[in-house]
Amino acid sequence: MLLVTAEEMREMDRKTIEEIGIPSSVLMENAGVQVARKIKERVNHQAKVLILSGHGNNGGDGFVVARHLGNAGYDVVTFVIGDLNKSSNETKIHYQALVNSQYPVYFYNQETKKDLFALMEQTDIIVDALLGTGAKGRPREPISEIIQYANQTKAIKVAIDMPSGVDSNTGEVVDQAFQADLTVTFALPKLGQFLYPGASYIGELAVVDISIPPVVSTSMGIKRYLLTKEVLKSKLPIRKANSHKGTYGHALLIGGSKDMPGAPTLATMAALRSGAGLTTVVIPKSIQAMVFNQVPEAICIGSEETRTGHLDFSFLDPLIASENKYTALGIGPGMGIWDQGLSGLRKIISSFSGPLVIDADGLNLLSQNPHLLLQRIGPTVITPHPGEMSRLIGKEIQYIEKNRPQVALEFATTYQVYLVLKGAHSIIATPDGELYLNPTGGPELAKGGSGDVLTGMLTGFLAQKIPVLHAVLLSVYLHGLAGNLASKPSNYSTLARDLVEKIGYAIGQMIESR
Repeated sequence: MLLVTAEEMREMDRKTIEEIGIPSSVLMENAGVQVARKIKERVNHQAKVLILSGHGNNGGDGFVVARHLGNAGYDVVTFVIGDLNKSSNETKIHYQALVNSQYPVYFYNQETKKDLFALMEQTDIIVDALLGTGAKGRPREPISEIIQYANQTKAIKVAIDMPSGVDSNTGEVVDQAFQADLTVTFALPKLGQFLYPGASYIGELAVVDISIPPVVSTSMGIKRYLLTKEVLKSKLPIRKANSHKGTYGHALLIGGSKDMPGAPTLATMAALRSGAGLTTVVIPKSIQAMVFNQVPEAICIGSEETRTGHLDFSFLDPLIASENKYTALGIGPGMGIWDQGLSGLRKIISSFSGPLVIDADGLNLLSQNPHLLLQRIGPTVITPHPGEMSRLIGKEIQYIEKNRPQVALEFATTYQVYLVLKGAHSIIATPDGELYLNPTGGPELAKGGSGDVLTGMLTGFLAQKIPVLHAVLLSVYLHGLAGNLASKPSNYSTLARDLVEKIGYAIGQMIESR
């Protein structure tokens, strides 16, 4: 499903009106009908509803909602905040239709302010039709004060298209934003609905059709997508009854150090759970027995190590030389940072031509010379969290978090890698400039070892020779879904090993949805 900006949505509206021939007043009617329908699905007609309408087109949508809820028997009151003389013709049309239908409409001023605030305390549902997708920056008064008061009430809060105060493009919130329980957005989801802090104001998101045909969006060349199970399920290969372990590839994982045996263990478990036919893990000899005891299904190779307990990469030459044996390689989990680490990583980057996943300390070593990525022959996937991304590009974490899509796209296209920028709603950027946002996962993933599980999943799926983009998207989506499943009964207590145990259930859900 495409993700759009406010500007792209405006262009889609324009094309629909001018090129398809659907009048703007009809689009507004359709929008309001859909919001009213979503409210009726959730609350019976005995509810008291307050519509907060601005003078823009979002307010016009609110007038339509009020009329249709009134027609359905709801007790609806509309408050207009703004000057209707500044409104579009279609907004005026729907305002007049509401008035002619004899449903109560009041205008906000200093005399009616007390009445509005009293009404907010008494109502069951507050509908935000104040600003919509085009607004940026701090909401002006009196809207800021009204939002603040509405948020403190016990009413169910519904936002039309976008909660007022949330930037549709960046998710930025300055001062105040409407804290929605439900956001009903039109035609396609908006980028800012999945970027924090704005994403935390959305509540449940419902994407509804208002009669904008798909040809409008597909003609615009948008390369930004929201991952959905409906699309990804077709990317997961069906396993044939007459297959064998060789059918599903051989994953090679390199990592671990004397003090960090857990990370390569988790990655190895995850690669196997993701379906790799064979998985080999190379770790220092000092932790070989520990890892093998946890993952007896894997081939565990104990490598010579340095005096500090890190891998001695000179002993990996035979493995790299036999690269045809391995269909994907993942490096980094628990590996640590040491003087010879970068030279060893350089050798793997330049020598291994299959799909390569670099994570954790592999990225920390790479940050010393990111240009090594340009030596790659085969496809490369990197999975930085914001701290690792900060080291890779030499900018503050705060900058990374404020500009996640731009940072991911710029690095991916410059260095021709698939980049998974981890975090709430992880971002995937591709070498050719596509951007994907992942909606699965939650705070249960904020735990040590979660990233190692993702590395293992990526290496495991890539080992099966699934197309690289499909393998990356499936891994990220299913990793988050496994987190959702593992978060019961509490996302406080979820461990990385719980994610591994839920990988099969996540894959099962996707298969069942076919």
